[in-house]
Parts: sequence; C-alpha cells; structure tokens
Amino acid sequence: MLPEIAPQFDYEPIATVYLQFAAKTALPFPLLHLGGATGAWAIDRGDGLFGCAISGHGDWEALSDEALAGEIETALGLGPADWRRVIREKRATFASRPQQARPSHITTDPRLILAGDYTWGDYPATLEGAVRSGRRAASEVLARASTIG
Repeated sequence: MLPEIAPQFDYEPIATVYLQFAAKTALPFPLLHLGGATGAWAIDRGDGLFGCAISGHGDWEALSDEALAGEIETALGLGPADWRRVIREKRATFASRPQQARPSHITTDPRLILAGDYTWGDYPATLEGAVRSGRRAASEVLARASTIG
C-alpha cells in the first residue's frame, strides 16, 4: 500500500462460538442478544445450530475456548451442547473511533482505487460500509474508463 494511505488503525477482536443442540432446538427469535459478561449475539442457524458472535475487547479474551463456550451455553440456558467450536480472530475489524481519519478511495496513483470498510464512509466497519465502499470504487473505475477511450 502507498505510505501516504497506509492506515494507522487499532484493531478489535471477534469470536464466534458455534453450538450444536438437538435438531428441534430453536431460539425464540432468529437473532437474540444474550447480554451478560460477553455481550454475545446468538444467531439461530436452524436445525439446532447456533452461531454466537462476540465483538470488541473484553474479559472474554482471557477465557479458554472451553470456558467461553460454557459461558455462552449458560447464557442460552439450553443445557450442554452436543458439540462446540470457537473461532477467534484477533484483528477482525478496525477500531472505529470518533474523529478518526480514514483514507479516501482516491489515491495519488491513478491506477489504484481503494475499497473496504476501513475507507472513508458514513458507516463503521460493517458489511454495509464495505459494500458502499466497493460500489463507490467501482463507480470511480467506470468513470475513469469512460474517459480513456
């Protein structure tokens, strides 16, 4: 990446705890905030499979995978899961801070246009922000291509 646009960001972790229960087990809603110490969100994937997402720094980072899955099981209140899987990503998203400078999609190199949730936009690090950034970059590519030939 060009030095003048290399982002100087801090990053936030995300963990996803997958728990498999009996196939007929369901949450009362497709998306459920569990609250508690982890602040996890549970997503009912169907057939008794739940994906529980925890984002941002917190005490949960110090827990072993087994202990973290146990915390989520307790918060769900459904008893022990048939199986568990924990996936941790230490640098899952950039830490969006108030007044934080984010690079534009336009660079000093006319051959390079940036896209991603970290570029300037109205949204923090979200899928929606990444999609809007990609559309903005694609529009710029098309605009530049129309002037070439």
